[in-house]
Amino acid sequence: MRRAFCLLTLITLGGIALSLSGCATMHTHNDRAKTVPPYEPHNIMTLPLPRGFDRVALLPIIVNPDFGTAESLSNVKSAIVEELEKAKRFEIIQISPDALREIAGAPQLNTLEPWPDSLRQNLRQKQIDGVMVIEITQLKGYEPISIGIKGRLASVEDGQTYWACDELFDAAATQVYSGAKQFEGGSLMQTVRGKLKTEGTVQLSPSKLAKYAAYTLFKTLPGVVVEPLAPAPAPVSAVSAPAISNSTSADVKTGSTAPNAAPAVSDLRADPNGAIDVKK
Repeated sequence: MRRAFCLLTLITLGGIALSLSGCATMHTHNDRAKTVPPYEPHNIMTLPLPRGFDRVALLPIIVNPDFGTAESLSNVKSAIVEELEKAKRFEIIQISPDALREIAGAPQLNTLEPWPDSLRQNLRQKQIDGVMVIEITQLKGYEPISIGIKGRLASVEDGQTYWACDELFDAAATQVYSGAKQFEGGSLMQTVRGKLKTEGTVQLSPSKLAKYAAYTLFKTLPGVVVEPLAPAPAPVSAVSAPAISNSTSADVKTGSTAPNAAPAVSDLRADPNGAIDVKK
């Protein structure tokens, strides 16, 4: 009996120690996150968009069905779409899997697959300028949770890629955790009995981590090049005719050019930048 009591006591104390250790680890992670700058994506490619690049078709988001339940994967995809629309960079036209199958013969296309001509023609008829493809490359729903996202934005007209990303957001990384906590504090932090929660839910919810990851990535979407306006031409002032002199000068007799006279047309040439230069 005494031995059983001692064993039970050891188990209880061990459980308390593990619990305290877990709390200490969480508090350490939180404390470090307060002093670390948020994660900045680095595996990004961007090019300035051409003028008039306004309407973008979003193909069905690709995700491995083994990454989670149908409901949880649907929530993750919805979170990504919501952040893309909130970015307000383009007018987003979502293409459903059934619609894509009817147009292109497949319910989804990844970032590397060539687009069939039937898809290009259909999008041109709808006056769509670009296509965005998003893949969820990794999704871990248990702590520390993580999500990998790969994306591509390309022109319908010529297939030119203007934006591409391939990033992993792992809540175990202090910078990712810091950015997620800051994002959560701005939009996702909840209150319990009127008090702000000290522990957030980003690290516990894949869909909320997906929101933070999508928000961070879509901030890197390119903008349209704004060409500077050409300067207005200088006003032309009236030039009075020179007075006629009875005296003749050597310049007139020999047909030479006076020092302040305009150069001959043959002496004007255009430099490679389009500016007009005068030969000396």
